[in-house]
Amino acid sequence: MRKNLLLILSLIISVKVHGQDFHFSQFNNSPLNINPALTGIYDFGHWGNDMRFVGNYRDQWRSIPSAYISTPTPFKTNSFSTDMKIRSIRFLDKDFIGVGASFYNDKSGDLDFKTQQVNFSLSYSKRLNYHGDKYLTLGVMEGYSKRSIDYTNAIFDNQWTGTQFDPSKATGESFPGKSYSYADFSAGAVYSYIPVKKINFIGGFAIMHLNRPHQNFLAEKAGSNQSFRVVLYQTFVAHANARIPLKDGKLILPYFLFLKQGPASEFNSTTYFQLQPANKDKLNYQFGIGYRIVGNFQKTAASDALITALKLIYNNFNFTFSYDANTSSLKTATKSIGGFEISLIYYEKLFNPKKYRDIKARPECPRYDEFRDFPVW
Repeated sequence: MRKNLLLILSLIISVKVHGQDFHFSQFNNSPLNINPALTGIYDFGHWGNDMRFVGNYRDQWRSIPSAYISTPTPFKTNSFSTDMKIRSIRFLDKDFIGVGASFYNDKSGDLDFKTQQVNFSLSYSKRLNYHGDKYLTLGVMEGYSKRSIDYTNAIFDNQWTGTQFDPSKATGESFPGKSYSYADFSAGAVYSYIPVKKINFIGGFAIMHLNRPHQNFLAEKAGSNQSFRVVLYQTFVAHANARIPLKDGKLILPYFLFLKQGPASEFNSTTYFQLQPANKDKLNYQFGIGYRIVGNFQKTAASDALITALKLIYNNFNFTFSYDANTSSLKTATKSIGGFEISLIYYEKLFNPKKYRDIKARPECPRYDEFRDFPVW
C-alpha cells in the first residue's frame, strides 16, 4: 500500500505541476502575474500615475460535490501586488524604472494542495521616440514559492468498515513530506505605443519558471529514484491589448492572452466596451465579454468557458466583477457553473509631472522630420 500511495501522489503532483499554473480570467487586471515587464506599465488612462495596487480573488468548482468530505471544496486563488514607476532621476530623462512586489495563494482539492509565492520584479522602460509615446520595456522577476498538502482528508482501504469509510481509523501509512520550497525566476519584454487621441497598443512576451524548479514532495521517500523527480515546465506567455477610441468618447478595449506550458495551453480573449464618455467626477462603467480555449496532450484546442464582466471606474479606482460559465466537457458535473472573480485596482500619483521636465539636463531639439508636428525653436 505504501508503494501505491507514493505512486498515486507522484501522479497527482505530476499532473498538477506539468499542467498549467493558476490563471485569472481577468488576466488584464493581474499584470505582474503574466509578465514581469508589465511592472510600472499601467493600463490606458492611468499612464501618468506613479503607483498601482492590485487585488484579485477567484473562486471556482464550488458546484462539484466532494466524494470524500461533506462540504464542497472549491478552488480558490487570491493575489496582491503593488508596483511603482521611478522617473524622477536625472539620468533617466524620459525613461523610467519599475519596481514591484506580488504575492499569490492558490488552493485546490480535498487535500488542500496549496501554492504560495512571493515575487519581486524590476523593469526598465526605454523611450523609443521624441514624442515619448513609444517604449520598450525589459523586466525580470525573482520569486520564492512554497507548496504544501494536507493529508487529513485522505482515505485508505484500512479505513473501510465494509459499508463506509471511517476517517477515525488508523491509515497504517507513512506519508511523504507535507511541503517543500523553491526559487523561481522569470523574464519578459513589452512594447507600448500610447499616442494621444489615437489607437493605443501594449503587447509583450514572457518566459516564466526560467530555472525549471524541481518539485520535491517525494524527494525524501524516493531517494535517488529519478522517476519521482519532476520539474515545473516553463510557461511561455504572449499578450496584447489595445484602446480603440470611437466617436462621442466611446471606447473598445480588446485583451488577448496565450499561455503554453508543456502540453497544456490556453487562449483567452476578452473585449470591454465603454459606451459613455469618461468623466472623472462620475462613475464610469465597461461591459466585457470573452471566451477561453484550452488544450492538453489529448486535444489541441477545446472549449472551456464563456466570460462576462462588468468594470466600474471612479477616478483612480477600478473594480471588476466577472463570471465564467463552464462550456467544457466538465459542464455535466458543474451544470455549466464555472466560477467568479473580483479585482480591485487603485492608482496613485505621487509626484508632480512638471518636475520631470525641470530635471532634464538640457533641452532637446526636435528632429527635422518632426517640424510638421512641432513648432521650430
